[in-house]
Amino acid sequence: MGMVVDRRLWSRLVACAAEFCTWDDYNWDWSLQAMQQVCKPLGGAIRVLQVQATRVFHVGECDGLHAQRRCNNSDLVGNIDRELEAHAAHMFPKEMTVVGGPQSRRKLPRPNGGWGDKRDQQLCDFAGRADPPKGAAQLQGPQSQAHAKQRAATGSVWPGSLASDMSVDKLLAPVAKSPFRLKRFLERRQSGAEAVRDAKQKAMPDIDPWARNASCVDATLVSKTRALLSPAELQGLKDLCGRCLYHTITTAVALRGLGQDAHVSTGDIPDMWLRDSAFEIAVYMPRMAKRPAYRLAVEGTIRRHAFDISMDPYACGFSWKWWDPSADVDENNRQQGRGGWVAIRSFEVDSGAYFMNLLWDYYRTPHLYRPEEFLSESLIHDAVSHMVNTYITEQHHPDRSRYLARGLPNRGKGSAVNYTGMVWSGYRASDDATKYGYNIPDNMYLAGALERMLELNSAVWEDEDLALRMVKLLEDIKTGIGKFGTAVIDGQTIYAYEVDGLGNKLVDFDDPNLPSLLSIPLLGYHHDESIYQATRARLFTNNQYYVRGAKFEGWASPHTKKGQVWHLGWITQGLTSSDPAERVKMLRNLLEAQCGNGLMHETVNVNLASKCTRPWFEWANAMLVTFVENSLGESCDDSALYQFELKIMEREAKESRHQPSALFYENMEQHIHHEDRWDSTKLMNDLIR
Repeated sequence: MGMVVDRRLWSRLVACAAEFCTWDDYNWDWSLQAMQQVCKPLGGAIRVLQVQATRVFHVGECDGLHAQRRCNNSDLVGNIDRELEAHAAHMFPKEMTVVGGPQSRRKLPRPNGGWGDKRDQQLCDFAGRADPPKGAAQLQGPQSQAHAKQRAATGSVWPGSLASDMSVDKLLAPVAKSPFRLKRFLERRQSGAEAVRDAKQKAMPDIDPWARNASCVDATLVSKTRALLSPAELQGLKDLCGRCLYHTITTAVALRGLGQDAHVSTGDIPDMWLRDSAFEIAVYMPRMAKRPAYRLAVEGTIRRHAFDISMDPYACGFSWKWWDPSADVDENNRQQGRGGWVAIRSFEVDSGAYFMNLLWDYYRTPHLYRPEEFLSESLIHDAVSHMVNTYITEQHHPDRSRYLARGLPNRGKGSAVNYTGMVWSGYRASDDATKYGYNIPDNMYLAGALERMLELNSAVWEDEDLALRMVKLLEDIKTGIGKFGTAVIDGQTIYAYEVDGLGNKLVDFDDPNLPSLLSIPLLGYHHDESIYQATRARLFTNNQYYVRGAKFEGWASPHTKKGQVWHLGWITQGLTSSDPAERVKMLRNLLEAQCGNGLMHETVNVNLASKCTRPWFEWANAMLVTFVENSLGESCDDSALYQFELKIMEREAKESRHQPSALFYENMEQHIHHEDRWDSTKLMNDLIR
């Protein structure tokens, strides 16, 4: 039997090593409980989970030290499974009640295989020192020296011995860092599944697709996709991808100071949406190691997100400058909660989740120098904590929330809802008001973000209180989705888009803005693949916002004109498809829907490829980069540089004495705007149009 404690707890126990090492001769959990009462240097009680079940399972009583007659290993394991299942509520409680621990369990030293063995007491004492021994020789005595050297030479590990190449961290590497991993392991064990994710449960890779290196893709799918495209189409996609890649960083991003802060506009709208800007800046994460200026832009964006959330966790869009609510903002805008830094005060659950996922993607980006130091800034930690508290409040929106919005019914409170465990949202990712309050894709995305934040908290912040709040919030959301988030239509179980907890559900509906039902495989949520596929199929056939025309078919939205379909919808459809032919169809649509400026747009008409809306829409440009790199399996960096230099030469060709190469002129980083020169009216110049 072994116990694992984290570094913070061990650093507190070190001061009590003498007590801990002699309290009990075998049962470490009793020793820990006793330390709560007798070890004053701990500075407060240690919380010890006293499991109301058999405390030690000898899984191996048919052999070895505890061998018994008439013993069957399968029966033993079955008994343990039943024991664990029967006491699951005690082992994984949602709330804990502190009970008294043992008052006197101290045993006198005597050879008994536990702490009562003097050699083990010595080992425990050594572990409590600042410089524990690296080998067994100090503990074993002269007669064991040769044996210790022999075992160390083979790399073996045995009680009292750590081979020279073994560290505590290495030994503990397989141990779960997250409290949920143990629970998931036990659940898999009880169901008879292997210790790998159930085939029905699919979640996204470690880093979001829009923040991932182009080489991290399915090679077989890439090969089949490329084979269906002509050389001209391949080149056209690379050129388009290159233009979109350099366009955002040189037109929508503006730094303050030396990169301590960044503002990322949507494009034609100068305000900064948390959602849009997270996508826009994430595509530069895999490029930060080669272009340090991109890291400044990414870190500045993260700081700006954290600052904005600290100002108002209910807002989704923020202004470039501060506006005095009493002097600079008219009555109409004040009634919508605007002013200060806030441009759009629509509470959208996904906004904070995008911030959290951006932190995770940054932390997991390869080849970064000490990303944990940046993420340790109090502003970032506090923003996560503030957002989590807001989400907890909005689980109980009717009773606890003070949020009101002029665009919502029921005097700004929103339509009636019942408690589900999920987080209420006033508005969708499209900025349209919700119909039923609990948006299922949004809550899926938040659940995935919380799992990542638990890991990040364990690695960086080590905030126990934050962890407890996130644990409960996550479990509540997952339970709510499982209980309320599906519907049975025509004999098939599908995911609903929105529910109210009162029985009403919005089904056969989706919106192309992410999170969406179509995008579920991209949300980091452990969804049921069969339910997703059934949902996806119905969205093509039973969804009034899936529109067909003479030229295109695709995903429309309630707040756009009839007959207009979203580029984002095509990109999401392609990213979530494993069919090369379907991906190629989406890529060809995007090639045809550039509407004259060589970039992506918000929508295009299903009957007329030249009729587009929002020609400067950076979210779509960033998603295009993601989709093309994911489909072709190669980076668009070289193409971006070529397209940028091509624009330089087109500009300089107007001069009578121009140089023969773009290398004589400025580099791409020099086009990243800064605070004292940023002006939305200047951005639409000939170079970047």
